[in-house]
Amino acid sequence: MNVPKYLAEACGGQIAIERCDSGTCSNGLVCTASQYCCQCKVGRSTGYCNMGACPPGYQCQNGYCCPSCPDNTMTFGVCTAGDSTNYNLQYTNGQRQLGCPIGYKCLTGDICCKQ
Repeated sequence: MNVPKYLAEACGGQIAIERCDSGTCSNGLVCTASQYCCQCKVGRSTGYCNMGACPPGYQCQNGYCCPSCPDNTMTFGVCTAGDSTNYNLQYTNGQRQLGCPIGYKCLTGDICCKQ
């Protein structure tokens, strides 16, 4: 499948299904702030919920397991650098890595949560 480049990593590093310029998506997907139809509003999904259950660090949202911060605090955004706290882009083995700003930590699902 040949996916347009702008959709390839639009959903926290996962493929976006389509753009949602009208603010709505189909199939239980959510329209993100960047106007892409994704499984989760922020971060990387682990796929469908299993009868409402998800792995630790995830919550069932619209039928998908989406990452969540402890105590349901709001996420700051996405990250790809493990537990790095350096907000600047880094390169590891040729791959672009994005950390979280000071006071936040990159958690499961590639989301920045308050420390």
